[in-house]
Amino acid sequence: MKRNILIVLVLMLLSVPFRAPAQEYKAVAFGIKADGVTLNTASIQRAIDFLSAKGGGTLTFYVGRYLTGSFELKSNVRLRLSGGAVLVFSPNAFDVQGKNGNAMIYADGQQNIGVFGGGTIEGSSPTLSHNIDKQAEAGHIEDAEAFRPALINFTNCTNATVSTLYLQNAPASAVRLNRCDNVTLKKLFVFNKENARPAIDIRQSRDVKLQDTYVDAPVPLGQDDKSAQISISNCKTATGQTLK
Repeated sequence: MKRNILIVLVLMLLSVPFRAPAQEYKAVAFGIKADGVTLNTASIQRAIDFLSAKGGGTLTFYVGRYLTGSFELKSNVRLRLSGGAVLVFSPNAFDVQGKNGNAMIYADGQQNIGVFGGGTIEGSSPTLSHNIDKQAEAGHIEDAEAFRPALINFTNCTNATVSTLYLQNAPASAVRLNRCDNVTLKKLFVFNKENARPAIDIRQSRDVKLQDTYVDAPVPLGQDDKSAQISISNCKTATGQTLK
């Protein structure tokens, strides 16, 4: 009798699809430096490309300051910034790029992506914005306002998460979503005091959850009438306003 029960249990376990947990990789293993001086753009992109080719995983940044230009996040890859880890945007205008909008972290047409972990993303404005203006005056950048980068810009992405982060001093929006589906923004602390752009900008997106977030910015939230199923809960501004 016991043997029969054991056989049934084994068959039940075998019938359940097995999903191995996504592997975690340390940023330092890819030569990414936490000294606040070394420009890590190429190393971070190389790490993301490696994880993507492996089918996905989590790239973890531990305590330190990681200087970087813009880089592209790819499907099934997540970035974990642990407490005390700071991604610092390079103040050089020529380190800025993106797809369908410039950003430090950008993704277009990707799925199952995320940025999380308790760390900080520092946008280096107004220094970066000033340098963008200088390059525009010299004729090297056509439109300074359009060129200014967000911290995170996701376009045509599905199943994305941005959570438990400090986002500060973005030259444009802290988080910008465009034509995205199924996105969770949770436990964010956004500080964009000198920026007229919406700190969190949601465009033509659906099924977006904004939760447990604090925003200190002149324009905390922007959303257009082409977006749908936008859920906002327990989100406050520096003036005590409840975001709706």
